Parts: sequence; structure tokens; C-alpha cells
Amino acid sequence: MNPKNKYQLTIVLLSILSFCQAQNTIDDIETYLFSEIFKSNKSIREFIELNDKNDTIRYWIFDENYKLIREADSRHQTWSFSADGLIMNESTTFKTELIYNYNQDGQIQNYIEIKNVDGNILTTIHEFEYPNSFTSIETYKIDDDLIDLDYEITNIYEKSKLKKSIQVTKNYVGTSYVQSISRIECSYDQGNNLTSQNQYYTKNSFSENEKPEAVHEVLGANTNYMYDKKGRLKYIHAVEYTEEGLPRLIKDVTIEYKGKTERIKNIKINYGEEYDPTFVEYELEYKRNGDLINIKVNDNCFKYLTRR
Repeated sequence: MNPKNKYQLTIVLLSILSFCQAQNTIDDIETYLFSEIFKSNKSIREFIELNDKNDTIRYWIFDENYKLIREADSRHQTWSFSADGLIMNESTTFKTELIYNYNQDGQIQNYIEIKNVDGNILTTIHEFEYPNSFTSIETYKIDDDLIDLDYEITNIYEKSKLKKSIQVTKNYVGTSYVQSISRIECSYDQGNNLTSQNQYYTKNSFSENEKPEAVHEVLGANTNYMYDKKGRLKYIHAVEYTEEGLPRLIKDVTIEYKGKTERIKNIKINYGEEYDPTFVEYELEYKRNGDLINIKVNDNCFKYLTRR
């Protein structure tokens, strides 16, 4: 789902909440669709996505302990950088590959992100630290001819559930930088089901020999999750807030299951007016053993191979 206006890469603020802990080439809807695939206790060695021409688009490879060790995405993704309403630079990523390394405790130690951007190979190393049993800190840097960004993402867990996530981004320009902070707060019901997610933002400029101005945190987005009597996720409602504090629809998501099972029959998404198309429907088909066969997304069909 792409906005009518291309992404502006002045500062990228990512919502890193997910049902999985590693996968980086899937969006929030696919995170839920593929959650069974990426559970560490699933005996899967390889998961492959193909288009209607049987070309491999994405794939995920797991080790002998069924931990994700490699993923690749061959879809083209175009980004633009703009200033004062004018596009200053535009680039296309032709392939993204990620290689994961784990420590002795089975936690992610780092992952290497390799991108083919306009024919140039860009490599970023994401490092992880675990100061205690309920906190993880991810750090990485993007530095090329046009962009100099530092990222630090702190995730705080409670009873193995993500409770809070804080992303600090520093965008350097000469001796100055703009700092943006995105804070996500998560709430759960008594059954440990995610019920809401609030995302807050602050932004400030830091210049040499100048004192930064005081800034206030603002609510940027809110997402609510609703479940049926069986505890299955049925509905998602997400809004963002304008500078005036007024809510604006991001998406409404409705999920239908096959009878009393956990298998998803279809997902219908109504997006806000800033998106094109404004309606997307996922239709899923499975094998008898539960393996995913294909997903039809509006007029596009994607096939899946699961190797054990």
C-alpha cells in the first residue's frame, strides 16, 4: 500500500511493533498473516513467495533450530527526498537482503542489511544489546552522500509482550542535527491480547552554540485491536492525528476466518483518502496440513512454498 505522495525520507519514523521479532521485509498485515510461519517452534526450513509468473519475489531461510537466518526481497521500492515541496532526490531499491546472527542465548546479536539502491550496494549493520531480561536496544547508522542518520530503538517487554518502544532518530546536517523521538505504548487484555497502541512524537533541532527550544510530545497515531469470543483478531482501527489534533483514518481492517479454525479466509482493508488504492482485499488458500498456498491481493496473486 503506497501513499499517493511518495515517502519523504527527511526522517523515517517506523512503527516497529509486530507479532514477530525479526522479519523486516513484511508489512503489518503480512506480519499477522505469516505469524504461524515465523514461530520459532515451527519445523520450517524455507518459506518462498512467487508471483503469478513463478518468479521468486521474497524468501526466508531458517537454521536447524528454526531461527530465521536470511531473508530477501526483490520487489522494487521507490523513495524520494524533498525540501520545501520540491523533490531533491529520488532513488529505487531493487533488492534487499538481511542476514541474522544470534548470541548463545538465542537472541539476535546483529543483522546485516544489504541493499541494491540505484545500482549501488549499501550495507548497514544493526547491532543489538540486552541490558536486562526485559529490554533490547537496536542501533544502526545510515550514512551516504545525501543522508546521515543515527537510529536507536529501545524495546521494553513485560511478560514477553512488547510494552513500550522508543525510537530516537538523529538527522545530521553539518554540525547540526534534528532529533525525532517516536514512542509507542501498548496495552493488553487479561488474555494477553494486544488491545491498543498509541504512538507519540517529539521533534527538536540542535545547533552548535545554540540552546535547543523546549518541545512538547504530541499524539501522532492510535490503533485499536478487537477480538471475537475465540480470541481471534477480528478488527483493527488505526488513525493518525493532524497538527490540529484531529483524527484522520489510516485504515480499518476486518478479518474473516474459515469456520471455527485459526485459518484466515480473507482480510478487507479500507484505507484513508491519502492512500491509493483505498480498498485492498486479501483472499487466502491453504493446504490440508495448514500450509499457505496462495494469497490474492485485489487483482494480484502470490504463491507460497513451505519447505520443511
